[in-house]
Amino acid sequence: MKNKNFKRLIGRTKRATIAVLWSEKRIDVALLNGGENRYESFLPHETAADVLKSKIKDLKRGYRCQSTFLVIPRLEVIQKQIMLQAPEKLDMLTPLSRFLPYAADPMAYDITERLLYAIPEKKICGILEALDRVDFHPDEILCEDQVLLWACHDQFGETPALILDRNLERLLLIAVQHETILFSRSVALPHTESPWTGLPEPAMVLLSGEWSEDDRRQIEKRFDVPLVCVEPVRAGSHWIPAVLSGVCQRGQAKPVSLLPEKLKMLRENHRESILRRQSLTSILAFMAACLLASCLHHMLLESRETHLQRQAYAIAPQVRSIQTMHEQLKAVENTQQSKIRLLELTAYLAQHLPSSVRLRELSGSSETIRFQGDSPSQALLADVMQRLDQADILKSVKLEHTRNRKKFNESYFEFEISALWKK
Repeated sequence: MKNKNFKRLIGRTKRATIAVLWSEKRIDVALLNGGENRYESFLPHETAADVLKSKIKDLKRGYRCQSTFLVIPRLEVIQKQIMLQAPEKLDMLTPLSRFLPYAADPMAYDITERLLYAIPEKKICGILEALDRVDFHPDEILCEDQVLLWACHDQFGETPALILDRNLERLLLIAVQHETILFSRSVALPHTESPWTGLPEPAMVLLSGEWSEDDRRQIEKRFDVPLVCVEPVRAGSHWIPAVLSGVCQRGQAKPVSLLPEKLKMLRENHRESILRRQSLTSILAFMAACLLASCLHHMLLESRETHLQRQAYAIAPQVRSIQTMHEQLKAVENTQQSKIRLLELTAYLAQHLPSSVRLRELSGSSETIRFQGDSPSQALLADVMQRLDQADILKSVKLEHTRNRKKFNESYFEFEISALWKK
């Protein structure tokens, strides 16, 4: 009974992606499966760890987590515009030190073609330890600007754009060109200085998050370009922030990973080890299954062939007798069926054929039938054709020929009609 319940439970379990937006004040969690999404916001400093763990367990109930993403606020991440030469890419620690406020060794970092992303490993490890206590184990660590880029990608394509995402705590600005982030900036709210300083002129502006009508009018006045509002993803009565929902919209885009280097290596080695073990197990199992199946198949074929030969020899006289009987029965059945059809046709003609039309001859086979007769007029001949066409046992009624004749100074039409029997 337990085994059946377990199988039934596994059959109902759905796969989902989890995105966690961490900050010191709040943890936002979104469970994304393309249909029944879920979203919760927690205040860790006001909630005991065991209560928080229970709530997160309820959030994930009924789903198997396919992957978990930790999203770091842009304010926590160091971002620098960077251009490395080919030799420097081989040993990045030395050139990266020029762009960071401290040595590159204790930093978790990644680079794109234009930008360096970095965050102290100590901070990342502290966040991972806190999440581990509430049963969250991220597979990847991302900065919120690239997740927002994925969420808005379909809206701008190749067009140079400015993406603005706002919540109660900060304003996130991302300048994008050719699907690549030129730079991003996070401004704490309320801000005292203008957040638009140093921005390139975009061809369109995308708004995400919480914006009032006054804010939109000011942005339209400032940039004078098309303004597009990004439609958020819904989860029940809540709207999931784009910096969370975007993890399911990245497609084939390569993430800028902020996992510490040691964790990257450990997870990569672990993944390779699992893949090697699974591959080897699969190959051995496949080879054993093929060998066993081949032997069993060969034995089964030999046994079946011998058995069939013996049966064939034993029943050969009976088969010949049955074939002869079948042919005789078929001939009798065809004859009987032809008689029945002919009787039905005769009854139909007696009921529906005009009395002035005279049928002289009926001839046919198991497939076709021919009518030969005389009609006083073409109109009556057409009526005969129509009535034959309406018969339930005939199809493909066709007038083969008609000739005008005279007899005792009276004109009449001699006709021949063919038709097929309906099966």
